[in-house]
Amino acid sequence: MNARLVSWTPLIVVSVLAALTFWLDRVVQITPWVDTRGFAHDPDYIVENFKAMAFDRQGRPWHQLEAARMTHYMDDDTTRLDRPVYTQYSAERPPVTVHSQRALVTPDGSNVYFLDDVQLRRAADGSRAPMVMSTAFLQVTPDAHRIQTDRAVTVQQAGSSIQAGAMLAEGEDPIVRFSKKVKSVYERSR
Repeated sequence: MNARLVSWTPLIVVSVLAALTFWLDRVVQITPWVDTRGFAHDPDYIVENFKAMAFDRQGRPWHQLEAARMTHYMDDDTTRLDRPVYTQYSAERPPVTVHSQRALVTPDGSNVYFLDDVQLRRAADGSRAPMVMSTAFLQVTPDAHRIQTDRAVTVQQAGSSIQAGAMLAEGEDPIVRFSKKVKSVYERSR
C-alpha cells in the first residue's frame, strides 16, 4: 500500500464523519412546513348551539361565551360566531353581557371581535341603574379586562346618555374613557 494513502486515510475518515454529522444535524433541525395555500376558506368544523364557560382559580364562573353557531376555518385558524353572547361575571358587580349578530375569535382566543348591532348590557346594582351600550364593533380582551371600540358608541343609563366616536374600558373595576366628539346628556334623578 502506498505510504501517502496510509497517511491520508485517517484524515479522509474524519472528514467523511464530519460531513455525515453535519448532514444529520441539518436533517434533524428542519422544521416541517405545512403548505396551507391549497386550502380554501372552507370550515373544518361547525358546532351548533355552542357554549363554553371559564372559571377563576376559586372555581367561580369568570366568563361565558355562547353562540347559535361556531365555525372554525383551518386556513387562517379563525373562528366565526353567529349570534354570539359573551357574559363576564364578577363577585362584586352584576354581570355584563355583550351580544351581536356575529363575532370573530383570534386563533389564540385572546380577543373576540363583535360585529354588527353590538349591544353591551349591565344589570342594575344597588345605586346604579341598568346600562346599555350600542355600537357597530366591539373588541373584548377577557384576560386583560379590556373592552374597546373605535366606532361610534352610545351609552344609555336611566335618562342620561353619552355619544362618542371611540371608547375604552380597562381594569377589573373598569375606568371608561370616551373620545372623538363626545356628547353627553345628563338627567338628574328625582
